[in-house]
Amino acid sequence: MYDIPELHKMRKENRAAVYGMCAVFLGEYGIHGTKLALKFSSRAIEIDPEESLWHFLKGKYLGRIRRAESPYDVPQREEIELLEAAVKKRPSPSYTAFTAQTYRETASRIFRILKMKKSLDQENRSIIDKLNEKAVELYK
Repeated sequence: MYDIPELHKMRKENRAAVYGMCAVFLGEYGIHGTKLALKFSSRAIEIDPEESLWHFLKGKYLGRIRRAESPYDVPQREEIELLEAAVKKRPSPSYTAFTAQTYRETASRIFRILKMKKSLDQENRSIIDKLNEKAVELYK
C-alpha cells in the first residue's frame, strides 16, 4: 500500500486513469453517480486528451444524462463529437457500435420532431438519411 505514489507525483497517463476509473465506478450509480462520473471523465480528458476511453465515457455519460432528464431530445453536438473522437483514436467495435447507435438515435429524434412540426422537407430528409448512412457504415 505504501508503494502507491501520491496523485500529483504520478505520470499524467496514470493520473488520468485514476480519474477515469472513478468515472467508471460512479457511472454505475444512477443519474447522480453519472453526473459525478461526467466530471471525472472531463478531468481525465483534460489530463490525457489522447486516451480514447475518456472521450468515450464522457460521450456515453452525456447521453445517459440526456436520456434521463430529457428523453426526447436530440443528442447534442458535444456528445456525438466525443464518441467520434473515441472511434478516431481507437476504432474498437464497442465504440463504433455505440457511435452508430447515437447516429440512429439522432436521426430518429430529428425525424419525429420534424414530422410533428410538419416540416419534413427534402433537405431535412437528406440530413436524416445521411445520419442513417453514417450509422450503417459504422455497423459494417
